[in-house]
Amino acid sequence: MSRRSDQIPLHAFEPVLGDLARWRRGRVAGSRIPKNLWRAAVRLARQHGVSKTALALHLDYHGLKNRLEASAPVDRRQPMGPRRRASPAFIELPFGVPLQPAECVLQLEDDKRGRLRIELRGRPSSDIEPLALALWSRLK
Repeated sequence: MSRRSDQIPLHAFEPVLGDLARWRRGRVAGSRIPKNLWRAAVRLARQHGVSKTALALHLDYHGLKNRLEASAPVDRRQPMGPRRRASPAFIELPFGVPLQPAECVLQLEDDKRGRLRIELRGRPSSDIEPLALALWSRLK
């Protein structure tokens, strides 16, 4: 048994369904559906949803969906059927907050002074330069 929301209000589709039927009867094999009929189908899809419109008008679901998505601008006065949340196209990450603990290793080596190795964990790499310079200058 179908739910009431699943029922297709055929009276809303009758004018376009009639135009499509006339076109289908007189069309040349292999010809494409005229743009004016697609535009009418897109208007109905905005109002009743792509699935119900494609089913009622005997149209390809994906073809109708692609035309609906490509049509711009969308008339916001007409409901578009079931609403979906759009996924964000851009996610901002706070600058300067590392995604994992910072780790930096610096190794300085000189025949005269010896070798200096500094490992910093959990600190930004910008902290290593002044520390390395201070320690390296003491090895003179």
